[in-house]
Amino acid sequence: MAMLILLVFFGVVEIICSGFFTGGSNPEPRQEPPFDRTSRVMMQTLLAQTFFGDDSSNSSIPYGSYTFASVSNTTGNNNGPPNPTFNFRPLLFITTHMSDAHIWYLLSCWPPAMQHSQILAKSDVMVYLTSSIEQKDDLRRHINILRDRFQHQNLTIHLKTNPGYEEGAMAAMKDAALEKWFEGYDWVVRLNPDVIIRNETFILDTMQNDHNATGILIDCDSKNPLSMINTDFFAIKPSALDKNAFMNVSMDVTVEGHFSIDIRNSIINKGNHRWVPGSQPTWHTCRAGFGREMESADVVHHHKGVDLSRPWAKIHEPNEKDLRCPIPF
Repeated sequence: MAMLILLVFFGVVEIICSGFFTGGSNPEPRQEPPFDRTSRVMMQTLLAQTFFGDDSSNSSIPYGSYTFASVSNTTGNNNGPPNPTFNFRPLLFITTHMSDAHIWYLLSCWPPAMQHSQILAKSDVMVYLTSSIEQKDDLRRHINILRDRFQHQNLTIHLKTNPGYEEGAMAAMKDAALEKWFEGYDWVVRLNPDVIIRNETFILDTMQNDHNATGILIDCDSKNPLSMINTDFFAIKPSALDKNAFMNVSMDVTVEGHFSIDIRNSIINKGNHRWVPGSQPTWHTCRAGFGREMESADVVHHHKGVDLSRPWAKIHEPNEKDLRCPIPF
């Protein structure tokens, strides 16, 4: 009975906190959350224990937020390079609908990527997971894949309805801004499961040592610089953002155009942006590393069976069961 009362209470708080705001011509004022971050994490952890405990395999999973604490590693085989020396607190912000392709990259390319990256392996992880009606039967499997991949990191999953491709990308940043998910983090790294950090040397050095940098970015179009900045990958300091950043999600502008506008005054115009080496697409498409040799790009948005340097020509039809990652590290 006590557990039921707690769940009802926290469920009401979750509804208050996680309301979905639609876009419009005027951004809504940012609301103060009704309770602090520690209380929110406690609530999300309790909900995770309730819906993902040993006796919950047959229960349905409601939309909401779930937090899973890092599993202590007693074997010494933790992911990633040893002994990270962060002088900042980083967060990975991953958006996905857990398509078959996204799952394939989580199973095949993220393990070696995490072995080569302190940022990927040692950061807290936040996943904005959108699910459609058709995916509800697979939802527990999808969440368990994420839990397994990030078991040695603090993981929070925000489970939302799927509003569509670009709408979902913009809703993720708007929800994060409204609910202050990035509060307490020095850097937020945004990426998709099929966007892979091959070489973090420049990114990590900038975060550690370039104290004027507040954005680490990839430009989409060399012919029109700064008009469209990549949203498949970016790293930003939340403290540098304007208070109404990401509030206006009008569909009159692409998600890349929205992002460029949202960070223009706070980051770009101040000269506090840094470009990821070798990762700008050579074609007019907003995909990291598109048209380049993978060995030259620090960040790549990869598609199975496609040669990024010749994106018009498929190498082969991908074998879903072949989990060998084609990306060199």
